[in-house]
Amino acid sequence: MKHFNLTKRYILALSIIALLSTLAYFNIYHLISNQYSNSNIINISGKQRLLSQQISFNAIYYKIDELKKNIKEMEQNHKRLIDFAMDEELKELFFKPPTLLDMRVKRYIKEAKEFAKSRSGRSLTYLLNNSKPLLEDLDKAAQLYVKKAQKATTQIMNLELYLYILTLITLFME
Repeated sequence: MKHFNLTKRYILALSIIALLSTLAYFNIYHLISNQYSNSNIINISGKQRLLSQQISFNAIYYKIDELKKNIKEMEQNHKRLIDFAMDEELKELFFKPPTLLDMRVKRYIKEAKEFAKSRSGRSLTYLLNNSKPLLEDLDKAAQLYVKKAQKATTQIMNLELYLYILTLITLFME
């Protein structure tokens, strides 16, 4: 009878360890996919800062082909950023006063397209006057994306630590 209880006990312990190991695997998988997704968001967000500056530079020097290419890329990147899940801080930055970054990026793109099409002095003036403030707010967005990624990574790493501790406790109890 004692042999039977000991076997049950080991089966239970090994089952718990197998479960915890499986959870750890899925946690690591989630961490890696989360890091991949977050790195893409951060890269796109950082690229937006560069593109905003390139657009004004291209407009100043009448590099219309490059301007059109940068406008298209900035517009595509903006749509991708808006489609990603946002926390409240990002939603506030993009969609609420005083920043209204979404609206300002769209207006910047619209003015850049107008300049590329008609060489409008009004559009060029808009681009030049709004390039630096837009850059500063795009930088804030990039920093928020980094902060969000760091927070998600910390949460996953903490969960991994808990799984590791539970595995050790199970082993020590046996």
